Amino acid sequence: MHSAAASHRQLRSASRQSAASEHSRASGRLSTHSHPVVDLLVELMRSVFDNQRADAAAQRTNADRREQQLRAEIVRREKEMADKVRLQLRV
Repeated sequence: MHSAAASHRQLRSASRQSAASEHSRASGRLSTHSHPVVDLLVELMRSVFDNQRADAAAQRTNADRREQQLRAEIVRREKEMADKVRLQLRV
């Protein structure tokens, strides 16, 4: 009985090692060989990320432009108010 249990453990261990090495070989094939579908998916994702980066850059540019316009408007209104105060002081 004892030797049968030991044989069974050895078989399980060998089976696990075989499965692990097969997995290793399979994953190695995936990482070293080109697959057209995977390549297309990678290119699609790169394109999506590139578009997102471009959109974010455009949004920052637009926000900067709006901020400059608002600052210019504030400066213009402050000058206008200062001119009105000067005119009122003269009267």
